[in-house]
Amino acid sequence: MRRRIRQRISRLSLFWRYFFLLVTVVLVFVIAFTEATRQFTGTLRDSYQEQVQSSFEKNAELFARDLALFHSLPMAMEDTEYYFDVAHKSVQEVPQYIFRLSDFKNSFVLQCQLLDLPSEGFVYFRDSQACVTRKRIFTDVKNCFESYVIYSNGTAVPELLREGELSIGYRLLPAEEVSVGGQTDVCLTMLVQSAGREAVYGFLYPVESLLEFFQINALPADTRFELTRADGVVLYAYGDRAQARGDDIRLTCELPALSSTAVISIPGAYFKATVSRDQTAAQIIFFLSVMIGIALCFLFSHISAKPIRQLIRSHAADPDAPVNELMAIDSALKNAKEKTVALSGMLMSSLLVRAFSGLTIPEEEYRKISAAFPVFANALRVAIVRDRSTETDGEEENAGINRLRLALPEEFLCEYVNLQETVVLFPDREKLCEQLQEVVLELNAGAERDVRFVCGVSEPFAGAEHISQAIRQAQFCLPENGERVLVQMAQDEEQGAAAEGMDLMQLQQALTCWNRQEALAQIEQIAAFVGRNSAVRPQELFYSALFLLRDSANSARLSFDEYEHMTYQPTSSPVANLRRLKGVVNDLFEQKAAVQMTDKQVLCDEIVQYVKNNYSDPDLCMASLAKQFFVSERFVYNAVQETTGMNVSALLLQCRMQEAARLLRDTQENVGGVAQKCGYPVESTFYRNFKKYYHMTPAEYKSAH
Repeated sequence: MRRRIRQRISRLSLFWRYFFLLVTVVLVFVIAFTEATRQFTGTLRDSYQEQVQSSFEKNAELFARDLALFHSLPMAMEDTEYYFDVAHKSVQEVPQYIFRLSDFKNSFVLQCQLLDLPSEGFVYFRDSQACVTRKRIFTDVKNCFESYVIYSNGTAVPELLREGELSIGYRLLPAEEVSVGGQTDVCLTMLVQSAGREAVYGFLYPVESLLEFFQINALPADTRFELTRADGVVLYAYGDRAQARGDDIRLTCELPALSSTAVISIPGAYFKATVSRDQTAAQIIFFLSVMIGIALCFLFSHISAKPIRQLIRSHAADPDAPVNELMAIDSALKNAKEKTVALSGMLMSSLLVRAFSGLTIPEEEYRKISAAFPVFANALRVAIVRDRSTETDGEEENAGINRLRLALPEEFLCEYVNLQETVVLFPDREKLCEQLQEVVLELNAGAERDVRFVCGVSEPFAGAEHISQAIRQAQFCLPENGERVLVQMAQDEEQGAAAEGMDLMQLQQALTCWNRQEALAQIEQIAAFVGRNSAVRPQELFYSALFLLRDSANSARLSFDEYEHMTYQPTSSPVANLRRLKGVVNDLFEQKAAVQMTDKQVLCDEIVQYVKNNYSDPDLCMASLAKQFFVSERFVYNAVQETTGMNVSALLLQCRMQEAARLLRDTQENVGGVAQKCGYPVESTFYRNFKKYYHMTPAEYKSAH
């Protein structure tokens, strides 16, 4: 039996073998996906109620936070200069009483706008029996609640106002029919006791906003909602209790800040339908995955059946190519290795050229180069070979460089960086140093006049991050004109012992942190050190410090052209030469300060322009702007205030209202569409802000224009 199965398998083509292998993989995937889908459905069914409860508690917290803002209004109002006269004196006692009430009303309206109060509000003063609303002033509270703010029961609010004080600092009254200036609405009433207990602030909160906070409109039509006070009084009820079912899910959230409880009853069928919908989506994804898997089986079986034959066929066209698949694969690997070697050589050449030119190389790139080239783990030296000839043509120049490369063994890495200099990198071995000297001697053999090639060699170093410093050392060691020395090593023992007391690391740290006082102090210390030690080469310290200044300027994108050709002046003293660098430091720091001021103004303009371009985003605020531009909210506030003379809310309101007026005037868009395009997802909020801004409703504005 086994023999027959093996024979049948051996007769299968390569296509069907790949096909059956991939089908097995797909079946394993199908089984795993089926189990995952089952686990997903069960987990979703168990946790969906918890997710809804979490969302309900979050919405309740936002609602409580919104109402708590109104509690902060009395404290702001009582700080005004005219509050005492309005609260404790009547029109008979103070002749300017009406004007002070008017000033108080203006301040009250402004504070309500800052708090984005969704509806009407009033302030009742017990001693003077005055009542101030956002629209009108009443010197007699009775007239206010009989002609302007009228409750359906007619006694609920006046009775509380006549009490000596509220039982708590604030109190929520049940939602009922309230007529405000002739317009009827259903509102929650929030009464807030002032700190001195001489006034009561009242705020009318629309129940539409309450339902919006708890997202009742997004739930099924037979959902029930109740907001109950701690003493058992139902503040607001939505839905019919008679429609309650046994499978309803009841969610409860305590609101300690409001001394109330919010309850939502959601039909159980809603959760079942939601889970079923998600399960259907998972089944559709499962079916599509199976179909795609089968299709991929056919595709990859066809692709995988002939790779070796195609490889052999492609190499057969070349008579010098390998004749079998193993040799073909070996040839491909060899080509890949050659490409890798070439890319490594390009990377090393790029490193040498940039380090020679003084360009800034990130530390992350240094770490990658050290990992890619193990040679930097050992001690290395850098040599600069300079061609003093200036009258030769290009061909002769290249010929001299080529002779240098051919004469040096494989341990030496040469990079031709400009018309006169070549960088050579090699391991720190005494034999190689002697070999480099011999090659330079051979290149200068037969020179009729002065020597043509001279060489400076740096001290040993390890790690790619020190290559720039080694190149500078090698440049300082190049023999000067008139010297017969061909190869000069970096610092002999006497100079090295004298230079041990001077380290430029502190100067580099001061420039990295952009600390002007520290940088100037380090320059002065270097000058004093050179004045005390005659064995130190002042030219080397001068050019090393100048190189650090150029690196700092390049990293900060500052101009260094004026000092690019700055040289050491032999006619001046070493101390005077080094103190010349203080002027360079001061100039760089002045450029840095100017760039920072320019960058700040550009950032301020970008923040204002972002507000003007994205006013349609309903979530746009100081917090989102701070996150967008990675600054603090205080910086955003100051940037908008200094640039436009307005705060963020005023600028955003101006942009939205101007765009709303344009859409109403020039297009056929309805009010709801205009509100959405101007960043108001709630049409009532847009209606309220538009009327405050233009003193007319959107419909009136559209008909007038």
